[in-house]
Amino acid sequence: MLEAFQADRVARYRGERPQYRQVIAQDGDAGIYISDGAEEFFGAARTLADGWENRVTLRASEYEPGHLIYRATPTPLLMLVAEKDTVTPSDIAISAYNRALEPKRLFVVPGANFEPYVKYANLAKQEALNWFNRHLKQYTSEVAFYATYN
Repeated sequence: MLEAFQADRVARYRGERPQYRQVIAQDGDAGIYISDGAEEFFGAARTLADGWENRVTLRASEYEPGHLIYRATPTPLLMLVAEKDTVTPSDIAISAYNRALEPKRLFVVPGANFEPYVKYANLAKQEALNWFNRHLKQYTSEVAFYATYN
């Protein structure tokens, strides 16, 4: 897989199209997520999200934000972690959180990986909204100004 990542990087630097992987298994090909929860969540996305494609770039599939989390500072960091996550295991997410610098907040949501998006969506959204209002709301006028005049 590491060789495939490197070959894709080289090809993209040459201006070639990216390589893709499937998000979930389809037509006998494996996906990057193999849990039952992923099959259920992304399987529903096929019918609920107009235009959703069961693919992600190879580069995106190697996404490992926990390794560089300390670089997010001083940007306020809220991590919503599902307590029984098996896709992004909770202990790995919490370990990454512990390496992050302030300001930060960890909010553990009940359930497995995809439940914060569905079953506990209102709880997760409220926590995110509270964090936004506390730490990021002050920047919205700057962002709006930048987007309007640049």
